[in-house]
Amino acid sequence: MVVMPPLYVGPTLVGEDVKVIGVLDRPYSLAYLDQLYREGLTLLEVRLDLFTGPLHEALSYVGQVAQLRRFGLLGTLRETPENVFIRPGLFEKFLAHVDMVDVEIDTPIREAIVAMARQMGKKVLVSEHRFDGVPDDAGLNAMFESAMRLSPDVFKLAATVNSSDDLVRLLSFCHRCTATIPSCVLGMGPLGKPSRMVGGLFGSALTYGYLGDAPVAPGQLSAQALLLFLKQLNRTLA
Repeated sequence: MVVMPPLYVGPTLVGEDVKVIGVLDRPYSLAYLDQLYREGLTLLEVRLDLFTGPLHEALSYVGQVAQLRRFGLLGTLRETPENVFIRPGLFEKFLAHVDMVDVEIDTPIREAIVAMARQMGKKVLVSEHRFDGVPDDAGLNAMFESAMRLSPDVFKLAATVNSSDDLVRLLSFCHRCTATIPSCVLGMGPLGKPSRMVGGLFGSALTYGYLGDAPVAPGQLSAQALLLFLKQLNRTLA
């Protein structure tokens, strides 16, 4: 059995039990974030690509959240038609405010972003998203090996679940991954919801929940609902 060193994302220890990560898709009030913190939320994903308005205002807000020193911050900047040519420069500005960055396995700038993150002392989460379904075991293993070439701190896969067999294969894959590296494996779509709720029993380090009133990904549950469910689950298993 491989014993992995403790992994901290900001002040938050990741890997011992599943952590809910709330998705910041816009500038929620600091009072609301304080309420979520008191309910047990200690990680936030900043989806800078979903923020509207001037970039400097979004970065100023992220800086204010960082100054709270309560949350570990994951920075995510998906490619859009508006940022496709300027993403490296945006990442450079963004990285100053977060503790870990999400880098897609298939983005052409993956090596550059990983190198930039390492130079700035940031953790790296390497992610893959499969909206067409869960690959077979060979495809899953190949994907994991590809991610490991980037030497990440955390591996993430989100895949659309179309059947109970898909769900079983996804959770089995999660269990295998966590023997090597802290991992987050999530099912998308209605049939993927159970993985977001009980993935921690299979070793998943993170589960993502939306803030506000609308999911950011198919099948995503609210961060508050996940926090409550996990508290109840832990009491049941104690």
